[in-house]
Amino acid sequence: MRFDTKGNGGSIIDLGTTFTVLNEEIFKQITGEFASQIVYARTCAVEARNGMGLCYNVSGLENIVLLVFHFKGGLDMVLHVANYFSYFGNFDTFCLTIISRGILGG
Repeated sequence: MRFDTKGNGGSIIDLGTTFTVLNEEIFKQITGEFASQIVYARTCAVEARNGMGLCYNVSGLENIVLLVFHFKGGLDMVLHVANYFSYFGNFDTFCLTIISRGILGG
């Protein structure tokens, strides 16, 4: 989102919170992109049990990288998957911890 002339808008990336909460429009765009690009098998049964969306079976996988921010000047910032996914079970499934404000009733 862009700032308006009054300084409203913009985005904050806070990797220290449990969930990233976005408005519904941005949430749908981001989760749509994740769903279209992640090649791991979805675990809809886990999604139904925990209420989270976009859960994937990552059994036996190590060093998973899904998100990299590319900045001007060539700097890349690789985000550890635990910054935006949470593991469930015995670390064989992870679910996206980006949610929409609608889930929170707001």
